[in-house]
Amino acid sequence: MIHFNSNKILIPVDFSETSLLAIKHGAFLAKYTKGDVYLLHVINKQYEHYAVLEQPMHLETPEAYETGASNKLNELASSVSKEYGVSVNTIVSLGNPTKEIINTAKDMKADLVVMGTHGYSPLEELVIGSNTLKVITKSACPVMTMSEKANKFGYTNILMPIDTSGHSRQK
Repeated sequence: MIHFNSNKILIPVDFSETSLLAIKHGAFLAKYTKGDVYLLHVINKQYEHYAVLEQPMHLETPEAYETGASNKLNELASSVSKEYGVSVNTIVSLGNPTKEIINTAKDMKADLVVMGTHGYSPLEELVIGSNTLKVITKSACPVMTMSEKANKFGYTNILMPIDTSGHSRQK
């Protein structure tokens, strides 16, 4: 039997419903495996260039947005830590979400990335692309995704699609 070690669980958070769900799953796994949770919020400065139908978001100052995001992430971390009894760390970075998630996971030697699959609206996903798909295909560590609420926590059946590539076999 293979025992999965997940000492460091990275959870990208964009404050969408699915990213909050990912936090619950990641925190549950951390509690079960006695690991630590790392919440990552990436400030995507390029977002305003992709706003096609909606008004672009203009920030008064990037520092003000970073401070607000950091405060919100710290509040979330405190509540997750209390609820699940796990250590929760926060990271706020600026850049391309996919690159930042992959680089952060690599730098911290994450054992697992847990993330939601629908942070953007369907139109935005069409224009921007799926960050989750990019992370799954480029990450060196396993990535667990979810898109809807689970009826219970814990996992009995895990589907792991693999092919003959070295990248797939590694995961």
